[in-house]
Amino acid sequence: MQHIPFKGGDYLTEIIAGRVDFTVAPLTTMINLIRHGKVTALAVSAKKRSVLLPQVPTLIEAGLSSDSVYPFYSPVFLPAGTPRSIIEKLHDEVARALAMSSVQERLVNIGMEPMPMSVTEFETFFRDDVKANIALVQAAKIPQQE
Repeated sequence: MQHIPFKGGDYLTEIIAGRVDFTVAPLTTMINLIRHGKVTALAVSAKKRSVLLPQVPTLIEAGLSSDSVYPFYSPVFLPAGTPRSIIEKLHDEVARALAMSSVQERLVNIGMEPMPMSVTEFETFFRDDVKANIALVQAAKIPQQE
């Protein structure tokens, strides 16, 4: 396997051309390439299989530890200090939209599977994710960037 350092290029082009052996990327980025046979999905980094790729195992099913689960997600953020009533209102409106079958269909078609959570559940999820990433960076001894 050849390691090619990237300083900006298009890694998807490198994958498709066969100059890079593998990548880890959000399903939204890869789903059309998978559907058109340009790349092969080896596993999904989630706790359960994707409804879009039910034949593709999770990383855990493929033999890795539960530490290998790394969710890709696209949250909605608001400025710090936004009143809780506005946060809750926006949450409710987003949840209402995500419950619509037309929105669900569109999201699934682009490779997104909603992870509905309450505001409090997401705050905990996000905080835990940040902590896990900090621990990963520290364990890998990656120097802090200035």
